Amino acid sequence: MATELQEENGRAVERLKSEYGPDFRSFVNRGKRAAQALGLDADTLTGLESSMNVASTMKLLAATGSRLGEGPAQLGVFAGGQSPEVPVASLTPEQARLEIDRHTKDEDFMKLVFDDTHPGHARAWQRYLELHAMI
Repeated sequence: MATELQEENGRAVERLKSEYGPDFRSFVNRGKRAAQALGLDADTLTGLESSMNVASTMKLLAATGSRLGEGPAQLGVFAGGQSPEVPVASLTPEQARLEIDRHTKDEDFMKLVFDDTHPGHARAWQRYLELHAMI
């Protein structure tokens, strides 16, 4: 029985890889982010997978992960600069590099990163670190 379930789960993951193509890694990262943010342990995830199935669980967590941190205080443009935020967990390493390049060229964003007295510094610094962790 367990082997049959493992095989079905493997097939489900392969279908998701086909469905998401080059965005599969980003899809998985969004799901991991949601599971971590929600404090879901391995037993809880196994229970979800048993109740819903692997593909549905992965899609639910990825959808949740893509929405984490999207509140009005966390998305938008940094201090009038030209760098709208994109949820970091939804980025591939290459997209993170492009985002770093874009932020580096945005003088207002870089001022926030290096001015630890500015009210937006903590958020900008956190984003800076998250983006660099993705590459």
